[in-house]
Amino acid sequence: MSVKFCTYPSKLKTAVQNQYRAQVVGAESIDEQGLVKEIMKRGSTVREADVAAIFVLLKEVIFDSIKSGNSFNLPWLVAKFSISGKFFGPKDGFVKGRNKVQLNLVKSPFLRKAVEGMTPEMTLPTQPNLLIQEVGIVNGVLEVVGHNLKIDGDDASVGLWIIAKDGTETKIEGLYENMPSRIAVTAHNLAPGEYKVKVVTQYVRGHIVQEPREFVFKKPFVV
Repeated sequence: MSVKFCTYPSKLKTAVQNQYRAQVVGAESIDEQGLVKEIMKRGSTVREADVAAIFVLLKEVIFDSIKSGNSFNLPWLVAKFSISGKFFGPKDGFVKGRNKVQLNLVKSPFLRKAVEGMTPEMTLPTQPNLLIQEVGIVNGVLEVVGHNLKIDGDDASVGLWIIAKDGTETKIEGLYENMPSRIAVTAHNLAPGEYKVKVVTQYVRGHIVQEPREFVFKKPFVV
């Protein structure tokens, strides 16, 4: 049993040079319905609807028990209450806003044993698709809409490029909006004609990757 992870440059201001952080990738999130199906896969003689009903009852019992102030010591979870905040003197009571009831969740020995048996496996960072969905120009403002568009990075190819009908490529400077979902720039100097848009960036989910990625929107816009 393994857990896959990749590393990204640390964004902490206190991080030393070339410091990276790890992030788990590819881990499936199993919800309540998923647990029910996993139980059924193991050859349970109980009907799937009955297993789902037990989960509903379990949630109700845990919820009511927590409201009653009970702690839990279950095979998969240890839960205990505590009171946070300051108290001034032995007779000073609970003040809402200053004090707070905390529910502390702790891994049980059962879960710790499962974690200790996992093997970390390093993999390459996943890179979401760079995608242009729409391009339009109104009153000299060129707008590009899509996913993971933010233009960032120090490679010379990085930027918003305009491709003329004859194949000539021109980098457009002076972006006044540069976000992952939208890029906007003033483009008053474009001569009348048809153009395509190309985005080149090293930005991936808040990180800068080494290799630039590019996307050309095939549908031209007209000036």
